[in-house]
Amino acid sequence: MDHRSYLGYRWRCYGWTKLKSSSHYRIFSKGISCIKNSKVQIGQRIVYLYRMADHQVIAIRALDRCNVQLDQLFQRIDDIDPHYLSEKLDENTWSVIQILNHVLQGEQLALSYMQYKKEQGAVLEKESWKARWRFHLTMIALSLPLKFKAPGKLNSPSNQESLEEVKANFLAARVALRAFMDEQDPSFFRMASCKHPRIGRITLTRMIRFFHKHVQHHEKQILRRLITLSKME
Repeated sequence: MDHRSYLGYRWRCYGWTKLKSSSHYRIFSKGISCIKNSKVQIGQRIVYLYRMADHQVIAIRALDRCNVQLDQLFQRIDDIDPHYLSEKLDENTWSVIQILNHVLQGEQLALSYMQYKKEQGAVLEKESWKARWRFHLTMIALSLPLKFKAPGKLNSPSNQESLEEVKANFLAARVALRAFMDEQDPSFFRMASCKHPRIGRITLTRMIRFFHKHVQHHEKQILRRLITLSKME
């Protein structure tokens, strides 16, 4: 390095040192730091809102899936003689109408519980690991050909309605649930807003997934019941 390059290097070092010690540079650096921190906070907020909205989208998609499933079930039994739908094998079994009303009552009670909690201004908590564990066990159990005793409030469904009335009641319940979901803040979908009698407090998304599995479980029961009744004629 010749003497001119060396002097230039020393001058640049001296200038940089003076600049860093000046008040203007300190103000400038603080401004840059604030901008960086603001960007980080904005980025974190965007990620937070995205995650909140993601849970809401998942819940809505799960409900849409349930609606498609229910439509397919009704299409399969629409042409069945109404006599078969209200007939019971014996006093200890349910008719098809009773099975459908049992499923409907569970969904109506879940919505009523959430509406009550919102009206009371209750502070919702996060889902516990025990509730998540019981949820997965319940979903597995419903996939198996096992019989379960219905909870007290759901063990005596009505057998008086026609299939059209049951369909109308289901439609009203699903529309009311969707309207309730549209009114909620995205953070609501991350909290344990629902209560299952055996699982405990779970998120709305998990409850809707339970609805789907519940219908799937009883759909098999309905088809078996109709086959048995047809063979008895």
